[in-house]
Amino acid sequence: ACRAWINFDGTSASIGTGRANGNVSGVNDNGTGDYTITFATAMPDTNYCVTASTGGNCLGVSGHAPANGHSLATGSMRVTCGTSSANFDPSFVHFAVFR
Repeated sequence: ACRAWINFDGTSASIGTGRANGNVSGVNDNGTGDYTITFATAMPDTNYCVTASTGGNCLGVSGHAPANGHSLATGSMRVTCGTSSANFDPSFVHFAVFR
């Protein structure tokens, strides 16, 4: 089942809870193309699956991309978006967690 999802504008100065979401309390903009999505209700453990897209490129979900140096957490997830050469802030970020 989908445990959390959000559709947000990565170019916005104040992302908040995005255009629409389920089980997301907010998004923190950590820098260009780097976001932390906080769950309203935490996951039971870190054995979840994440999918993210931008309508273009998404480098990866940081917990599944060790080069980013981030780890999975039950209360939040970090996502990095961009191309192989640079991160960017996409207008549409779609993120979902399944477990």
